[in-house]
Amino acid sequence: MPEFKVIAGVPFNSKPIIKIIEQKQSVIKNKFLIPYPADDPAFVKQDFEKINKEIYSKNELFPASPANLEETYIVRYANVLPIAMAPFQFNPVTRELVFTSHILIRIDFNEQNRSNIQSLNDAMTDDFLKSSVVNYQEAQSLTGKISSGDSQSQQNGYWYNANKNYIKLYVKKKNVYRVTYQELISAGALLGSSTSINKLEMFNDGLPVPIEVFDNNSDSIFNAGDYLQFAGYPATATPYCKMNIYNLSNVYWFSYQSDSTGLNYRKMPGWSEYSRTYFANLTTLHFEKDSLYERLGYAPDDRRDFWLWDRAASRNGEVAKAFGLYFEKFEQWVTDSPYVRLKIAMQGLSNSGICPIDHKAYVTINEKLIGDIIWNGQDDVILIRNFMLR
Repeated sequence: MPEFKVIAGVPFNSKPIIKIIEQKQSVIKNKFLIPYPADDPAFVKQDFEKINKEIYSKNELFPASPANLEETYIVRYANVLPIAMAPFQFNPVTRELVFTSHILIRIDFNEQNRSNIQSLNDAMTDDFLKSSVVNYQEAQSLTGKISSGDSQSQQNGYWYNANKNYIKLYVKKKNVYRVTYQELISAGALLGSSTSINKLEMFNDGLPVPIEVFDNNSDSIFNAGDYLQFAGYPATATPYCKMNIYNLSNVYWFSYQSDSTGLNYRKMPGWSEYSRTYFANLTTLHFEKDSLYERLGYAPDDRRDFWLWDRAASRNGEVAKAFGLYFEKFEQWVTDSPYVRLKIAMQGLSNSGICPIDHKAYVTINEKLIGDIIWNGQDDVILIRNFMLR
């Protein structure tokens, strides 16, 4: 049955409800809708085992209303509400098809609390609202972000304290980073000459980050000649993706006004015993490039990374478009082990539903065929091959 959706901007902390103000409907009698097989878009065969018995055994319309609200979700600084519109409703018992040719609805926001919403203007949020929502003027005035408030935040153990001074350190790659006293002074930190090393602390993603402080003067004071080190990582990955598609840099918040002793590495005595020396170890290299945006409109679920690497296609079994990647020389490559284990994730874009095989991909390295894989529809597949690199 056909259905289309629109989205509207709604306030944060609201419980929207829908009311039908006006509608025009007509009833078409003696009609029966055959269950549509989930795996057969061409409807070549009838699979009655897939009938939803709960729907087809009730003497009521499906869907129950021509307009329904779905769950709200947040896009940057806007809270949006999907509204599903169903022009047809079907009663499988009376075999009546109800057609709604005109409908006027009202959405009551039922806003609960706006005291913890900080209003702000954001260009990317505004662009999204202009092209997506049906109530742009009103939605624009409802943008903002949820703020817990200083007193409530501290009571709940929230890491940020507006009364403290912070220095933001930006990190792009996984590495061990060193920050000196002089660099922090140059960045504007009011460290002075009597800041205790116990007052140093760092946070990332709302969690404390362990730091190692080198007190060259052994006076427990962080001053000239001293420095700290920490393990830094790239920005947390976007859901269903191996990288963050919005931010290239991760932010580490450094403060020298800790209420208690910050999180530090502790030195402990230890020893190591070994019976063999390792000259090499396995390394995993991950390549990802988000360049092609594709909505995948009929994807079976929402666990999709809409930014894809590139598009490949064929016509009549012949390659129409292919894409490649040039690798730089592997760092610290050990020639005594020339084997490489290649792992490639692919996802179908089209879904013919007619051919037994929708997609077939060939993978080559230096014009040498490494392997091929076939799959159907918008399924995602992973090709794993071991080969010798010479």
